[in-house]
Amino acid sequence: GRHNDLEGLIREAFNMPIQAGGSDLNSYVAVATDNYEPLQRRGCYTLFGVHDSGVFEFDWPDNEYAIQTAWIIKDLWKRLAWSMPTPSGEPLHWTVPCEVEWSRRWGTPEFRLDARGVFVDLKEED
Repeated sequence: GRHNDLEGLIREAFNMPIQAGGSDLNSYVAVATDNYEPLQRRGCYTLFGVHDSGVFEFDWPDNEYAIQTAWIIKDLWKRLAWSMPTPSGEPLHWTVPCEVEWSRRWGTPEFRLDARGVFVDLKEED
């Protein structure tokens, strides 16, 4: 590298395949999410992706509906990570913990469905 940073170069070499794979997976699930009929019926669509996350907008008549929508997204992303095809056609078989946070405004999550499926009211944690 520029500063003869062998340690940095090694770190970059180890991280690149992981980050590139994560980026590929994120692109794959983003497209599949927008085409997934159960989410389309809920008025859910992708606004944009941020690193390893997706930002969605969906109908929100009540919090139970939002929790159900979060479960649909969470299950879809986990299933897609498991079954994403590799270049050889074999499934990737990645187990990816998926967590969903949401609120009425972007950037200030009010609720979370954690990787274990536990609902958390973030407003109560303050």
